[in-house]
Amino acid sequence: MPDSPHEALHQVIRDHAEVLGRLYTQVFDEPPPVLGAATVLNVDLTEVRPMIRYPDTVLHYAGPPEHIVVVESQTDPDPEKWDAWLYYLAYLRTRYGCDVTVLVLSPNQSTANWARQPFRIGPARRPTNVFQAIGLGPQDIPTVADATEAGRDVVYAMFTVLVHRLDPAPESELTALAEALATIDIETAKSLALFTDAGLGATVAQQIWRSLMHTQEFDYQSGLAAEYEARGEARGEARGEARGRAADVLRILERRGVTVPEEVRARILDCQDPAQLTTWLDRALDAHTATDLFA
Repeated sequence: MPDSPHEALHQVIRDHAEVLGRLYTQVFDEPPPVLGAATVLNVDLTEVRPMIRYPDTVLHYAGPPEHIVVVESQTDPDPEKWDAWLYYLAYLRTRYGCDVTVLVLSPNQSTANWARQPFRIGPARRPTNVFQAIGLGPQDIPTVADATEAGRDVVYAMFTVLVHRLDPAPESELTALAEALATIDIETAKSLALFTDAGLGATVAQQIWRSLMHTQEFDYQSGLAAEYEARGEARGEARGEARGRAADVLRILERRGVTVPEEVRARILDCQDPAQLTTWLDRALDAHTATDLFA
């Protein structure tokens, strides 16, 4: 279960790659350029050790036609991201020899508008390269406010709710999703309800969702309140354990005189996977450089 809106949005896409096809159909009113089965690729696009590149999600659609979609979440504008996105496109195009799309999702429409601006490299009148991502925000992705429509594709309805999590009045969309969940099997509905709660984060939408989960009388709601509390405690314990293990990794490197660049430090501190941190802890004992952790 994800513990942040950022991770929730990407886990939906990784677990249900068909969501992107529905997204293209709804937003652009055209068949999606990605067909066939999808494989989630390793997001490590590091080629030279000092340069560490990790996109959020990379999906490889077998096709035909073969196609790769890089999905990035962006809350606020960050001009340095354009260079990273261009790198992802060039690397994946070179390695796999197929078309690559960079799709940027944001809960803030202004950030989505910024993300899809053309990024030019070279002189203004004769640029060597013009790169343009597909930026989508709440105004670009229609909400699903009808329970019957939401029931046709519950996962996509949940996806749109996560994209619109900062909307000031999302009651109708959340109610439609809650009612749609009652039309599928109870265990799946309960899992998606908990997933929705995690993906909404600390927002007004989450407060409305929890109110719906406490006041409505759907079969799948049984035990959800206790589950919310238990998961909240477990996430707190897991975060505390991860922070301690990350601090141990950094401490070993520093005591051994290994220089730790800021991007490596940030990656270690951001990691919430105990198994991954344990692996890095073992490697820190013999690492000659900080990037040896990721070898």
